[in-house]
Amino acid sequence: MAVLVFGDINEDEALFAENSYHLSEEGKVKSELFEGLGIGLEKLQLQYHKLFIAAGSVCAKLFGTNLYSFRVLTMLFSALFLFFFFKYYSKEIDSNIVLSAIAILFIQSTFSSFSVIFRPEIMVMFFGFCSWVSINRFLDHKKSSSVLMAGLFAGLAALTHLNGLIFILAGFTFLLIKKEFRSSLYFGFCAAFVLLFYFWDINNAELFDIWIEQFKNDPTQVGKNTNLILEPFIRLMSEHKRFFHSGEEIVLSLLFFVSVGLGWKKLFKSQKNILVYLTILIIFLALISHGKTVKYQILYMPFMAIIISYSIHNTEKVKKYILLFLLSLFCIVNLYSNYRSFNFEYNPIEMNSEIASKIEEGAKVLAKERFFFNEGTRFTINSPIGFAWYYERYLKEKYTLDDFFVFSKEYNIDYIIIDKHAFEKKLLKLLGEVNTDKGASLNGYKVVENEKNYLILKLIQ
Repeated sequence: MAVLVFGDINEDEALFAENSYHLSEEGKVKSELFEGLGIGLEKLQLQYHKLFIAAGSVCAKLFGTNLYSFRVLTMLFSALFLFFFFKYYSKEIDSNIVLSAIAILFIQSTFSSFSVIFRPEIMVMFFGFCSWVSINRFLDHKKSSSVLMAGLFAGLAALTHLNGLIFILAGFTFLLIKKEFRSSLYFGFCAAFVLLFYFWDINNAELFDIWIEQFKNDPTQVGKNTNLILEPFIRLMSEHKRFFHSGEEIVLSLLFFVSVGLGWKKLFKSQKNILVYLTILIIFLALISHGKTVKYQILYMPFMAIIISYSIHNTEKVKKYILLFLLSLFCIVNLYSNYRSFNFEYNPIEMNSEIASKIEEGAKVLAKERFFFNEGTRFTINSPIGFAWYYERYLKEKYTLDDFFVFSKEYNIDYIIIDKHAFEKKLLKLLGEVNTDKGASLNGYKVVENEKNYLILKLIQ
């Protein structure tokens, strides 16, 4: 019987979980899943989300390697955010506005799914929000401790994920705009001091060189053309793609921009600071983030939600009806998307267990990253993305099915596990062109299982 897995399993969750597991067991981060990329990640990984992986290692040590052992970290920070968000804003503005903003956030499909999955965005957002609250308290009471706390939280945001640098840059810039020159320096020094802990495991020249090499050869960025002079301008001019990426984001963006337009006078009068701060965040995220994926918008979605909710509650007549219509459209599109995110077809965790029962413990397997959950301590697992990225991003060549099997034998893969729902699409297509019936031979591998949801291929000795 299939058990619902909310949001299915994000492709990055197992990568981060494996990093966390190795840190908890060996005191260092590595990624056997990425073996084959040729940059040594299977032995030592120095480029990773430092604070997030460290926190995940605590979860691995306490709860093991099942999916929710790691997701509990994100759910904890979601709960902390809810508590502090409501506690702070209910003192600043009407509590109904705050509750409406919370509803908007958790209806929005990206935010709601990422409030559960094991990725760092919610943790970064929480620290960034705390930094903003501390900046506001400093502006209200002029206590140096508040600006130091703001710097501390901004530093923690960047330590969790380097995209969190936007909170350091935005906080520093915002304080300069407010002509708090000395306080901006306090903020910056405190944030920079915290960020130094990013280098906790890079304590000599050799390790620093390895980190530089891994940073330059980040597999998610290799193959992308970068012009150091034009790139910032190009990123800024293409930032609209983050706001209008898909239906779920389009309705949020329409609701947000129309809310600002229709409620401008009242917003500028009572919420000027948040408008300025949010604008700075948007600009810096555009400049420093590698892609236009909407998941990074989560970092400042709480500020968008407050502005939307404030406008809806403070506009009148026709303006209110326009906003309520857009809000209804937003809810319909995102609630439907949330419904679709539930996996009704099968439970990948149960499938992992079923597959594991059919292969020898200690075997080296090539499987989709999600196979790590519950099974990562029993097998050595490589991911097909190591193969695919090596060819497409490093060699910039098209690969064949023969290349895939040569790669598998080169890295001594005992079993190849094909998840029919989540394997690399191109490889699935290539496999669909050959005989995969049970007993068939494929370039040194034999099909030993062909089930509805998966294939198992075993190396022919």
